[in-house]
Amino acid sequence: MIIKLVSRKATKLFILPSTLFIWSSCSKIQELGLGIQKSPHEQYMKSLEDANLLQTSLGKSWINASQQVFKNTVNTQPPYKEFGYFPAHEPAAAGFNIRLKEGQKLFVKVVIRSKDSCNLFIDLFKKDDGPPKHVKYAKDSLSLDYEVEEAGVYILRLQPELLQSLNYTLTLQSEPILAFPVAGKDSKAIGSVWGDPRGGGKRRHEGVDIFSKKGTPVVATADGFISRVGHNKLGGKIIMLRDQDRDYSFYYAHLDSQLVNDGQRVRKYDTLGTVGNTGNAKNTPPHLHFGIYKYGAIDPFPFVYKSPKKEFKIANVDFVGDTMRTSKNLAKSRGNLKDVLNRQSPVTVIAVNEKEIRVKAHDNTMKTLRQGDLEILRPLYSLNITKKIALYSEADSAAAIQDSLENLQVKVQAIQGRYSYISNGTTKGWILSNR
Repeated sequence: MIIKLVSRKATKLFILPSTLFIWSSCSKIQELGLGIQKSPHEQYMKSLEDANLLQTSLGKSWINASQQVFKNTVNTQPPYKEFGYFPAHEPAAAGFNIRLKEGQKLFVKVVIRSKDSCNLFIDLFKKDDGPPKHVKYAKDSLSLDYEVEEAGVYILRLQPELLQSLNYTLTLQSEPILAFPVAGKDSKAIGSVWGDPRGGGKRRHEGVDIFSKKGTPVVATADGFISRVGHNKLGGKIIMLRDQDRDYSFYYAHLDSQLVNDGQRVRKYDTLGTVGNTGNAKNTPPHLHFGIYKYGAIDPFPFVYKSPKKEFKIANVDFVGDTMRTSKNLAKSRGNLKDVLNRQSPVTVIAVNEKEIRVKAHDNTMKTLRQGDLEILRPLYSLNITKKIALYSEADSAAAIQDSLENLQVKVQAIQGRYSYISNGTTKGWILSNR
């Protein structure tokens, strides 16, 4: 069977087994009925295995891309947005390192643009001492949310099916899992944080202090029940709220009034009492001491901090998927670029975010550049070829020979060492140049 693959930049013909066409289509993957629910990525891999395609070079490349992503990740933090590209002719995946704290909820949203309706697999892993631990996947949509129970570094992986060319827009957001405990306030009202010295440095603050006017309502941060209404020397009037689903206990101290009873069921945002300055806060401005306990005290800040909304300004989106070249002003001394990229080297733009551009170099490694490091691929000069020379697929004499050229004028568009990237109509590739 001949399958015609259409990408953004080129049209190619591949001779492939008919079974590959069946399993690389964008139809919905069926449940395998194995008893244990597998992720869509695992289901797709099983379908390739059943069709005896995992042992083909294309199948192996797809598996390798899914594993190599753990070694070639992009460090990022929400809020984050990028535009990216996956080519049809080359199996690829994208990976993102995200450091998350307990009490946060991660939201992942992907919008894809493709000629066909395609499957994009979205999986979240937690870095561990051994192999990364799979913690969540997107099942029936291009979105995923995950409530963080253990702080650490997480890896988000995006990977399309075989033979699928698509552009994607990735958005990462994070929100606290709890409602803010003082009505009408947000994290800007926090005046003292976890770990601040107390008692002349003899102890550390095990919570956050939220300052507000006396009498401001204090609310339930989650559904639960009141485990204690009482009084103590340090906290004054206090309330303990138990979040039974998550196994957390929330401690409200220095209250002016307590408006609930022991054992009472409450819903998120229900009023529990009011802000005051009782206990050892009698000589300070009114505030709520808010603490969280689960096998000991936990820093409440990530549980209640909501990052401000951000408007992303991303330039050069139209160049994603294009071949460009490094500019004459490329700083060759910058980090790991000097050994791979020369000025006027061709690169493929894989993704772009607000500040940086991610490219694939001629050796297939991923590099991160600044906006000013790239320029559009335009002819540098014309070259007359009089003697027969080889046209290579890569800037390497060991690469595949695509054609032989003779008695031809070509345009040199980029340079990599002793090799020149040339074009003449539909003829494009690398030649060994003496210039």
